[in-house]
Amino acid sequence: MSNRLTDKKIEEMYACWLDTKSTTKVAVTCGVSENTVRYYRNKLKWSKQAEKVTKAVARRVEDEAVRRRARHIKQAWLLQQKGSQAITAKDPTLITTGDGIRAIETGIHLEREILGDSESEEITITIKMPKGLNIG
Repeated sequence: MSNRLTDKKIEEMYACWLDTKSTTKVAVTCGVSENTVRYYRNKLKWSKQAEKVTKAVARRVEDEAVRRRARHIKQAWLLQQKGSQAITAKDPTLITTGDGIRAIETGIHLEREILGDSESEEITITIKMPKGLNIG
């Protein structure tokens, strides 16, 4: 077979090469000679292209992970804030003080987990309780 192939065939060979990184497997799978695979692999710099694509994908994945962690941290902080508000609220029918404390503890736990902090440390929460408010 000559080195003149359709763009579709070259794309097929490149996709196969990305999966296997084997000239022989690409040749067998795509029905071309190993020399043809080598020719296009070198001419089109498949290794460099694959490296660029891999780096770009890794950057996108990391960027998304950073955005996700930031969103989760905000949610953990919000949970802690809502727990604090519940504890000091004048209307205990909205949420119990115990639920507020659990919200704070859960928010702290989530924040630490997201940030990769050690869970071995004790959490001590000191709350000045409004008069007449019982933990329930």
